[in-house]
Amino acid sequence: MGLEGSNFQNVSTDSYEEPKFLTLTFNRQNFTEALYFAFCIFLIILVSACGEGHYSSSETGSIAFIVKFKGISYEGSELHAMALDCDVAGVETVVAEIYDEASLYLTSGGPWLCSAHAGTIGDVPAGTNRTIVVIGKDINGNVLYRGEKSGVTVTAGQTTNAGTIEVEPFSSPFDPPTLISPTDGETVTSGSYSFEWESVTGASEYQIQVSTDSNFTSTVIDEALSTTSYTPTTSLSANTYYWRVRAEDSSGNQSAWSAVWSFTVSAEPGTAPIAPTSVTAIAGNEKVNISWDAVAGATSYTIYWANSFSDVSTTNYEGKIEYITETTYTHADLDNGCTYYYVVTALNDYGESDESEEVSATPAAILISAFDIDDEGWTAEGASITHEMSGGNPGGFLSIEDTEDDTFIILSPAKFHGNLLSFDGGILSYDVMAIDPTEFDSIGSGFGRIQLIGGSTNATFDYAPYPDHPSESWTTYYAPLTAEAWNTTQENWELVLSDVTYISIILEPVNWCTVGFDNFLIQPFP
Repeated sequence: MGLEGSNFQNVSTDSYEEPKFLTLTFNRQNFTEALYFAFCIFLIILVSACGEGHYSSSETGSIAFIVKFKGISYEGSELHAMALDCDVAGVETVVAEIYDEASLYLTSGGPWLCSAHAGTIGDVPAGTNRTIVVIGKDINGNVLYRGEKSGVTVTAGQTTNAGTIEVEPFSSPFDPPTLISPTDGETVTSGSYSFEWESVTGASEYQIQVSTDSNFTSTVIDEALSTTSYTPTTSLSANTYYWRVRAEDSSGNQSAWSAVWSFTVSAEPGTAPIAPTSVTAIAGNEKVNISWDAVAGATSYTIYWANSFSDVSTTNYEGKIEYITETTYTHADLDNGCTYYYVVTALNDYGESDESEEVSATPAAILISAFDIDDEGWTAEGASITHEMSGGNPGGFLSIEDTEDDTFIILSPAKFHGNLLSFDGGILSYDVMAIDPTEFDSIGSGFGRIQLIGGSTNATFDYAPYPDHPSESWTTYYAPLTAEAWNTTQENWELVLSDVTYISIILEPVNWCTVGFDNFLIQPFP
């Protein structure tokens, strides 16, 4: 077979017998037309193949559309060339929803960036009279624009071009819902209540949220509903909760949240409250302050106590304090130095809870050196002590004069030693005055440092920042008696307090100075 000019021709020889096949001869025009026809067939096959690969179902198709925002100026004639009109409109994203001829929701697509001005929705059920609703939202999800086009036919396996859909400015036509029940602050019984609010004209859906905190950082209920009431599918445990509701229309535009109301869920009907938790007992002078967390559904509390034995219970106690309606109680007129043991129960109309965990405390008198008579056994290292009968805060005081280059300290007498656990959580304080303030032009880095030595361990309290040098008037310095304030663990702190052997204080602001010292005091929690 050879090629002559622009035609294909059959070539024969004497020794060659032409086969009995159909022979075609193409001129230039016939060849061009045939090539174009073959190319069209190839495109159809290619498009069909792509369509069969994209759609998973023979019952769905796609819809493509272009968006134009009404009232926004466009520079030029092509929508896709306008990237800045979205900034003018304030629209961040676009979503679309598809409905059938009965206005029943079928599917949705997006979100797309507004700057694309177009979108394609896949997996749309095939059929006629489909309606596309296009919604433009700002960065916070608020609906700013809305538009729709009806009468769109979707063919299975194909993409229907719906053309340009013009969307118009849209604003929410409704206010936040008004809550009805539970009322603000109401106590309800678990399993026997529902949430209810007033309907909002134009709303098609409501969102209810319930949380254990008023800021709704987390929620225990977050539901979308078409009704104006909601009954929890699972019972909420006894606690205090907060709830709110907002409305939404068919275009997805949401109202502001309603007011936030609180409510308390009590125990199950016929069930006594749970036992109180976080019970503490803090000793004072001839008293102990007991406190605990509130128990949902409780109408009163009872304290059971004893001071000659532990393991107190509702059947094993020396005293009982009933009808307490607060979550704290001061047990007064006690004997200092005696340990008291306590458990707390919660009560309601259905009975009494189990006992709380047992706590104990030992009341103690205030320990003080007022120096009204003598130095009370205080000593010093690196300084001399002189007892003064007047000029203190008030009455007598100790005048302490530096006698050596080393930093001087003062040391407590035996009355402040031994087991001081009853003062855990209390206060240590003392008064200082400069005898000659003109000498104090600087301050020692350790001034005011207190050290408790107990057995084989110790704890140190440093002021941060260190105090200014003492003035010529009396100044009181305080040190909370807690493990945190003394920068130690609770275990080490209790070990120190259980066997204090001495207390030392650095009172030297500068070398060769004289200071006054008065009213050293250790007192339990007030």
